[in-house]
Amino acid sequence: MRTKDLTYFKEILLNRRNEVIIELRKRAESRNDLPGNENKYGSHMADTGSDTIEKELYMYSTHRQRKYLQHIERALKRIEKGQYGICIECGKEISRKRLKVVPHTQHCVPCKS
Repeated sequence: MRTKDLTYFKEILLNRRNEVIIELRKRAESRNDLPGNENKYGSHMADTGSDTIEKELYMYSTHRQRKYLQHIERALKRIEKGQYGICIECGKEISRKRLKVVPHTQHCVPCKS
């Protein structure tokens, strides 16, 4: 892959990484604002159930964000090692079009399918 392309994708990945880090920090700061962190005495069972569901959704989406961050970090390491844009399954070059859509991908379209 050309240096110009690597620079382009590295910039995209770094921007996305910063966005995810900012989002995770906001989530960490607002964790205490989640329903259910207050005193439960006198709380209705339906409210408790709704609070539990909201907490689980929060935890699930936070987990997904962290996983996405890991994928971004791996892609940045592949750039540094000169392995970015090469499918880990077949060893062929991943199309620029695919990398524009999913810049953290490790697979070409045929191998991902």
